[in-house]
Amino acid sequence: LKWPVRPVGAVMALTGLRNWWKGGGRRFDVPFVLKGHCKHWPARQKWMRPEFLVDNFGQEEILARRIAPTREIIDMGEEFVRMTVEEYLWYYTTPADERPLSNGCIVYWGPQELRGTKFEQLMEDYTPPTEILLPEDDFIHRNRSAIEAIVPEDLRFMLFYQWMYLGPAGSYTRCHVDPLGSASWTAVLSGQQKVVMMPADQEHMLPLDRRDSLEAAGVYKQYNVDFRRPLEGIARGAAKGVFAEAIRDAQIFLLDAGDVLYCPPNWPKAIINEADSLVVTENFVLDPVGDRLEERPSLRSSMDEALQSV
Repeated sequence: LKWPVRPVGAVMALTGLRNWWKGGGRRFDVPFVLKGHCKHWPARQKWMRPEFLVDNFGQEEILARRIAPTREIIDMGEEFVRMTVEEYLWYYTTPADERPLSNGCIVYWGPQELRGTKFEQLMEDYTPPTEILLPEDDFIHRNRSAIEAIVPEDLRFMLFYQWMYLGPAGSYTRCHVDPLGSASWTAVLSGQQKVVMMPADQEHMLPLDRRDSLEAAGVYKQYNVDFRRPLEGIARGAAKGVFAEAIRDAQIFLLDAGDVLYCPPNWPKAIINEADSLVVTENFVLDPVGDRLEERPSLRSSMDEALQSV
């Protein structure tokens, strides 16, 4: 079995989102890459300088994740550590062969919320790609005030769907589906990422991890598959059955600095930093209905019931 890196536009699978972008002919039911799209963003020039982050946020406290550096799953759980931005950047800028392990683990800063935090000013340094998203097409953007009035506390993160990640080579994000039916774009500002994705109709074939409350409720799903391993090895281990079928349908994207990846809703994905990497990503909910939530009481009522049932 071979899993070549997919060229732009080569991935073809339906998920039922919508077939064509408004007048543009771009499919939004499949992933695609905008090569070099963010290479001129101010974020690339500013955030990549450690002194910029230290000068502006050095004493801000963050939550970083300790991650086992081996390719074997030691513990599917993750341990968080509190540190300042300055402390993390000292760790991150230490040469890789001298970088200390924290309790035998590498340390990954992310996801760091931007909107509604002291890091919100960073959002001025990039512009969401209009080839992927126009503000009026984001259900959450259009209906923010109405959603704020009805969303329960444990789902308020859906109002803050802008994130930054900074991590060394070997750090990763476990296989997951983005929460609440959202799509996303991811911009690699520096470094290189490998993203392993599977079509939405394969999601039910993956072994689900139900230990987290949001995962158990179906809000944010994670899966017990270690995609740091070569896909050929995972497929051989699966041998047969629906899980093996899902692995065989996996698709790989190798993203270089400057690239932006679009991920449709409900596509399982795992993200591995092949090099020290700095990334910004946003989630959004594409809604083909143009009406505002405030103007559609029946939809507001349905959404209220759905959120409170979680």
